[in-house]
Amino acid sequence: MTVPVRALKLGRRGIATELNSDYFRDGVGYLKLEESKMSEPTLFDLANIPMKA
Repeated sequence: MTVPVRALKLGRRGIATELNSDYFRDGVGYLKLEESKMSEPTLFDLANIPMKA
């Protein structure tokens, strides 16, 4: 699930397959965690301070 996680971090979509159902469930958990990180505001968001890239 590395490809979909990296794609999500870049604002893109990714596709993955996994033969092992345990690995698939773990990967879905990683994706959900990454989605929640992306939706959480940061201190910069709260203070309206632009971040430098």
